[in-house]
Amino acid sequence: MQIPNTNVVKAQTAVIAEFLTSKGLEASQPAILTLLAKLQVAESSVVGAAKVQADAAAENWTASAGAMTDEQYVTRGGNCCPSCGSHDISGGSITVDGRSAYQGVTCADCDAEWNDTYTLTGYDDLEGGIDKDNVDAVVADVKDRGERHGFNVDDEAQANDCVDGSAEILGLTLSDAEKKLAVRQLLE
Repeated sequence: MQIPNTNVVKAQTAVIAEFLTSKGLEASQPAILTLLAKLQVAESSVVGAAKVQADAAAENWTASAGAMTDEQYVTRGGNCCPSCGSHDISGGSITVDGRSAYQGVTCADCDAEWNDTYTLTGYDDLEGGIDKDNVDAVVADVKDRGERHGFNVDDEAQANDCVDGSAEILGLTLSDAEKKLAVRQLLE
């Protein structure tokens, strides 16, 4: 279940109240909120029914209907030939192009050839990389020492020295990327 954004609900309530007032009608905020809730239920029912209908169309596909649509192919997981439905398919190497990737695929049964298309949707399982807490600690320490001892970090060489010294004082080991980030933050 989605939790509604209170700012959106307030804006929607205000728009509905303004509309009703312009038509010479009045409605209390609870009545408007009830109306919004009913509209959300109706919308999810319509969207859900459309998805069920599309999934059923994909599952009921046969080769006599012609080539699968993209939606039918994706619903089946792309594990079959979009022309004849055979599972005797083989894929070639994957070519990456910006946010998309392509793989040539062939069917052993009907000799069809096509490209499977993949789109970047995000990432997961990130390990390693920049430890932002360590960088923030070093930057805060350098700034604090600068305030206490009356100095400013004016150039990259000085920033590098300060970052190295602060990391040592704090007992932290920063990677090259973390040092670059700390230096960049100090010079901003």
